[in-house]
Amino acid sequence: MDGMAVLNEFRTWSQVPVIVLSAREKERDKVQALDQGADDYLLKPFSVQELFARIRAAFVAPPAWAGTRRAACSPCASCLWTWPGASCSAPESRST
Repeated sequence: MDGMAVLNEFRTWSQVPVIVLSAREKERDKVQALDQGADDYLLKPFSVQELFARIRAAFVAPPAWAGTRRAACSPCASCLWTWPGASCSAPESRST
């Protein structure tokens, strides 16, 4: 199983940020990884400082795919939310 297949499968059940570390320099490889759900793509060789900066950035911003991969909201099971902290917007879940 190659890395793109692993990434595609991983995205079916996880919202954890993914940074691809690769020696593949071609633009099509980078685009494919990002289209498959990677949040960032770092070309080898890279410095530890750059890697740490990209890890920090991945946990600050909402995922790049936020808004496309959704789960049913637990209060009402009808509206959709994209990441922890988003609130339910369905009228039946609002307190009066």
